[in-house]
Amino acid sequence: MRYPDATWTAAAAGNFNPGRAGKAVKAICLHITAGPVGNEEQSAIRWFQNPASSVSAHLVNGPDGSMTQMVDFADMAYANGITYYRSPSELPPGWAWQGAGWYTPRKQRVLPTWQLITTGVNPNLETIAIEHAGQPNTPHPAAQVDATVAFLRWAAQQWPQLGPYVVGRTLIGHHHLDPKGRANCPGPLLDLPAIAAAANAPQRRFFHVLGLPIYRDSKLTAPSGQTLPPGSVVAIDRVHAEQPADYAPSAGHLESGAGFIDLNGTEAA
Repeated sequence: MRYPDATWTAAAAGNFNPGRAGKAVKAICLHITAGPVGNEEQSAIRWFQNPASSVSAHLVNGPDGSMTQMVDFADMAYANGITYYRSPSELPPGWAWQGAGWYTPRKQRVLPTWQLITTGVNPNLETIAIEHAGQPNTPHPAAQVDATVAFLRWAAQQWPQLGPYVVGRTLIGHHHLDPKGRANCPGPLLDLPAIAAAANAPQRRFFHVLGLPIYRDSKLTAPSGQTLPPGSVVAIDRVHAEQPADYAPSAGHLESGAGFIDLNGTEAA
């Protein structure tokens, strides 16, 4: 699966793992590229294309909000860099045993704060990684933040278990996995609570009404007795794709709070 608003540029074949070993996506993990100032986006893309790097991310988000997808969402990107070891015999040669737990490539044992981490399961198998071109202590352009919010809204429709986003659970930073070596990733200026709130907020859409009743319920079974006149314009803040368990396939919630309408009787304004 690929993000329809991204440009596809594949990572090197050895920089990701085909498939997810049957694991479900449980969170979106945000990263910062760092790298050469002013050339962070292209530097990250070239690095993920370099077989010698052995790393990748699913998406690279540029300063202008452009998205480059480098790994299919069905596959595991090599982005998060922690491994669970249960005994000294499992450690790579030359590593010092610090007890059972998660270790980083820098040979440090760490205590992840991701609430949904599965002991012994590579977090790359259960996350989608987004790199943000920039520096940890440099403000992010609004277009870049908006692009991440737009992706999160789309992702919650593809993987309903992600929404509503909760920081530390379904929306995390790299620091939630590696609090030592990646404490500044994605950095303090990428406001995860604000991004989660924006992604969770109702999304306003406007429709021209062709003449149709208002319903009291989201399943469109209980007419309220009110009818919208043809030609009027209404704002819809929730649709079936965002509430699949509750809404009829064509149901839309009126932002005014008056009830629900059948979107088959409308056209986009």
